[in-house]
Amino acid sequence: MIDRVNLYKKIELDCSRFSLKLKKNYSEYVDYETGEIKKELISYSYYLNGIRFLYAIKSKKIYLYGRLIMLLKDSNHVYNLDDVYLQKEEIRVKANSKLKDLFNAEMDILDFNVSSIEVNFNVYNVNANLYIELFNQVIKDKQDKRYVNYVDTNKLAKNTSVYIKSRHNFKSNRNKTYTLNFYNKLDQLHNLRVKSNEARGNRINISENDLKLAENTLRLEVKCGTYELTKYGKYFGTYFNDIYLCRDIVLTKYKRFICSTRLDFYDYFEAKKIVQETNKLKTNSKKKLLQYLEMRYAKKKKYSKQELKKYFKMLEALNIAPALIPTFHKTNKLDSPIKLLDNKLFDLKDVHR
Repeated sequence: MIDRVNLYKKIELDCSRFSLKLKKNYSEYVDYETGEIKKELISYSYYLNGIRFLYAIKSKKIYLYGRLIMLLKDSNHVYNLDDVYLQKEEIRVKANSKLKDLFNAEMDILDFNVSSIEVNFNVYNVNANLYIELFNQVIKDKQDKRYVNYVDTNKLAKNTSVYIKSRHNFKSNRNKTYTLNFYNKLDQLHNLRVKSNEARGNRINISENDLKLAENTLRLEVKCGTYELTKYGKYFGTYFNDIYLCRDIVLTKYKRFICSTRLDFYDYFEAKKIVQETNKLKTNSKKKLLQYLEMRYAKKKKYSKQELKKYFKMLEALNIAPALIPTFHKTNKLDSPIKLLDNKLFDLKDVHR
């Protein structure tokens, strides 16, 4: 639902009433009249389990960065807000309480503006690597030149993640609109652990429990920047209070880059069987589709973008996703991850509209 956030609120506060727990941050400048190097107090900050609380003096803004779920006593590096949905209000209370404790002012995080937010869901107990491999194949086949898949561009393993930005965002290395990031959570934590061990200073502690929880976990994530957020709302409460809005954000990008959410993934033999038994296609169309499946997946023939688009549309009519599971895998079918996500949300009885 929600993971990492970047929130802010314009508010004038009395710094003399701040908690002594806050760190004072200074900026150095040269006094051109005297030539002296002087210091100017620019902000107050506090870190708690990777969450940063900061007040900028000149802009009179208070900032809150990080994973709010880390405010919970039993937090970990795998769960999202939807995984601890019954503790959602506890997170809000703890965040507001910490703001009051540090800055001596009543505030509600739901009233904060959002400058960026990670909207995401975990799908548990699935073959995450295989899903990612299939996603990457679909994206490669679609050949949309307006977007860049970091994994493909940098020739990384195709079964670990899908990381897509617009070409403009990729070149500028900024995220003004959105970034799609579908990945294997276990693989991500392993990499994060290695980087953390190599880094100096504050390190992220990835525990064995984190790694165990991340096994067979597919993370569907959309990082929303400023422009993307204008479509939905500028206040944090909009996202915090509506799990279905968060679902729709992920669903929209899945449909945009992968396929319709109702389509399941099959191997060559299962797909061939469905085509042979269907009455939804005319005889000639069925013949052409069977020929396509054989030529592409049995004989590895290459097809143009327009040809693929035509066959993908025919497969969609039969609820078959456009990428087929390689036959050397033991499984011959994978349910749409969005179907699995909806099953997960259905179990959250208290969030039904």
